[in-house]
Amino acid sequence: MIVLLVWTPTSQALPRKRSRLIQEGVGWDRSSWAPGMNSLIDALGFPDKSSYGRWMRWDKAGLNCLLNDKGEATELRFEKNFKGVTGSGVKFGMSADRIRKIYGDAGTMEWHDGG
Repeated sequence: MIVLLVWTPTSQALPRKRSRLIQEGVGWDRSSWAPGMNSLIDALGFPDKSSYGRWMRWDKAGLNCLLNDKGEATELRFEKNFKGVTGSGVKFGMSADRIRKIYGDAGTMEWHDGG
């Protein structure tokens, strides 16, 4: 399962503290940010050697990101070993029923490439 958080780039910098709280509709650590590569390295260390092109990976942290042509992160993907939690308490390993109790049923659902 991959959780996808996409945001619109802003001029705010990446938060320095390593909070793992993801606030729905806002961002990570209660701020909306589009960090550049240097800010990501400051927060997460150098990306894994398996990174390529604009796709950066930090497998140990359970986080991947896609950079735009300006070097700003435009998409974060949180993998199953990511230890973070949303502001509503959703985290990896929760049952679909428990997540529906928190968020309710989806208004619509789309499948793209089996995901």
